[in-house]
Amino acid sequence: MGAMAASIPLNNTCWLRLMAVEDGLPMRRILRTLWENLREELIRSGIHTVAVLIVNDWLSPIMSMLDFDLSENIITLRREGRFLPHPRFAPRSIHIAEFTDLVQMTKVDQSAFHAPWQLNYEDLRQAMRISAHCTVVIENNKVIAYQLSTQYRKNGHLARLAVLPEYQGQGLGGLLLDNLIRRFMKRGVVSITVNTQESNHHSQRLYERYGFKRNGYDLPVWLSSLSPDEDTSNNE
Repeated sequence: MGAMAASIPLNNTCWLRLMAVEDGLPMRRILRTLWENLREELIRSGIHTVAVLIVNDWLSPIMSMLDFDLSENIITLRREGRFLPHPRFAPRSIHIAEFTDLVQMTKVDQSAFHAPWQLNYEDLRQAMRISAHCTVVIENNKVIAYQLSTQYRKNGHLARLAVLPEYQGQGLGGLLLDNLIRRFMKRGVVSITVNTQESNHHSQRLYERYGFKRNGYDLPVWLSSLSPDEDTSNNE
């Protein structure tokens, strides 16, 4: 009749990855029942926060019914053409990432982002496996920044860009972005997209400097803070 599934938790946080109901059945009742059972299981597993990225508009009123709150939007930016600004970063060596770098890349990711935006090792390994370009900046035998991007036909997408907090503000993000754009252009790719949080103004300034502009495709993120004492069974 229906299904609901959550991601592997990280730092007491997980994502709802699947919600489905067979056509013609009472959708709200089924999803509420599924959520009540899954919610209790998540609480027993020590989960504090559950996030949902909404890609279908019909889900927004459902999330409100399930006591999720609108947190913020994920925005999409796109750049076209071959424009590149004058670089503002000190020269550093960029290397093609190896699977042996994944442990350190995971540490970079989980230091640069907070829950629920962090990736675990398996997420990153899978993302790297299907990437078109994955590059790292290494200093003193340590990965201090990385980017991971994908390609579909003549369209590129910057899927991840992360810098260790203690190295932020040194132009490493711009260095990786500049190198990535040049790699894409060598493949004939001049249309590139990137997603970021609407609240992440630092990243937006970097992308805007490289010619990225919002394309109006925003995705809302809903959050639920779990408490063992809450009872959602009477919600309408």
